[in-house]
Amino acid sequence: MTTTIEVPMAQKAATFEANLERLMVHMYVPFSGLLAAFSPDATIIHVVAEDMTELLRRLSVHKIPTESVVIQRVPGERPPADNPWPDMKIDLIKFRRNQDQVSFEYLVPFWGKQVAWHADGIRIVASADTHPELAERIRELGIEPDTVVYDTIDDQSEVPG
Repeated sequence: MTTTIEVPMAQKAATFEANLERLMVHMYVPFSGLLAAFSPDATIIHVVAEDMTELLRRLSVHKIPTESVVIQRVPGERPPADNPWPDMKIDLIKFRRNQDQVSFEYLVPFWGKQVAWHADGIRIVASADTHPELAERIRELGIEPDTVVYDTIDDQSEVPG
């Protein structure tokens, strides 16, 4: 027997805002001024884009239904285009554009794995079954941990279709 507890809308909104605030502490600068598709509780940013057309395209590419996200502009102003994040080693907009172009076939060997993407988003430089194994692999390869983007590649064979 399953019991459903309905959370009042005001409580949902408060939870969203509190989680959004926590998330922005870590992600604020690179995403300032961009549109973002958040999980309903604001614990995950699924995709970001400069405009709604691009955001919807990225949601479609990643097979994320628009009904399952909250779309909101990230507070703040966009940094200058010539050097948007001077302290960051990874250009996240370039990374996402390139990553969106990676073929489905390229990802098949990485299904169900933890991966480290090259900073340009074009290729995966290391993979492992767990985060600790991936961190060790990155150290073995002599790659600086802050020069890669960590990700999990979902096993598409387990996704109901």
